[in-house]
Amino acid sequence: MSDDDVEARDTATPEEAALDHVEPSEEAGTEWHPFEEVEDAFQPGPAMRVIGPDGLPLTVDETTASDIPALSTKSLVCMGDYSEFVVRDSWGEPVVRFAPSEVERAPDGRWRVTISTFASKMQADMGLIRKRARSLAVRIGELTDEEACEIVFTSSQGYILVDPIRPPCKHYVRQQGSFHLNAQHSKYYRLCAARRTTEGTFMTVSDAGMYACDMREPYDVESAKHLDDFDKMKIEQGAKRQYLPMAASSSSPTSPAERSESPHARHAERGSYRCR
Repeated sequence: MSDDDVEARDTATPEEAALDHVEPSEEAGTEWHPFEEVEDAFQPGPAMRVIGPDGLPLTVDETTASDIPALSTKSLVCMGDYSEFVVRDSWGEPVVRFAPSEVERAPDGRWRVTISTFASKMQADMGLIRKRARSLAVRIGELTDEEACEIVFTSSQGYILVDPIRPPCKHYVRQQGSFHLNAQHSKYYRLCAARRTTEGTFMTVSDAGMYACDMREPYDVESAKHLDDFDKMKIEQGAKRQYLPMAASSSSPTSPAERSESPHARHAERGSYRCR
C-alpha cells in the first residue's frame, strides 16, 4: 500500500501514538525543564521580622530592595568622612579643624592646607607655639607666625598635612570596571580586602550595611561603641538567664550554681537543661 492510499487525518489512535521502540533515557532525571531557572531562583525562607515602632515584631517584605540602606558614612564605616579635616596630636585628638573649602589635595593623594591658613587657626595657641619654635629653631631672631608653625608642625613647601575627620579604612577598595552585560557601561565595586569569600576573592560591601568593624584601620572609636554596647547587652542578658530543668520538681535546682550546692548533686543524674 502506498502513502497515497492512506486517508489524511488530524488525529491518531492511542496505538499509533505509542512509541514502544523508544527506551527510557538514563538522563531523564537530569534533563533541562523550561521552569527550572524560575524554580531555582525562588527559594522561600522563613519570614523576616524586625521590631516595629510599637515594640512588636513586624514582618518585612524580603522580595524588594527596601532592606538595602542608603549609602552614607554611617551605613558604611569603611568610607572616609570628608566633612571636616583636622590636625591631631600624638593621642589622635584633633588640635585644629578645617572646612573642606580650606583644604586641597596634593598630587600624591594626601590632604594639605597652607601655612598661612593654619597659622590663622592657631592664634589662640600662638604663644605656646612660638615658645616651642624658639627652642627648636637653629637661627636666632624674631619668628613670624607662619615660621613658628612651620618649625613646630610637620610641613613641607609651605603646606601642613591634614587628615579627614575619619580617614577611609586601608582595606576599603573601590573599583570601576566594565559592566559584564554591556561593555558600554561601567560597574562600580566596593570591596573589603580584609575579608575573603570561600573562593578567595575580596568580599563585596556594595548594597549592604557595615556599621562597625574591629578590623578597620585606622580604628574608629565612635562606630566601635555599637560593638561594645552589644557585648554589654549580651553579658547582662546572660547574667539574668534562668535555667529550667526538663523534669521540674519541688526539689530541682533552678540554676547551675544551685545544682552544685545541692547536697544530692553528687549522686543526682546529669539532666538536660533548657534556657529562656
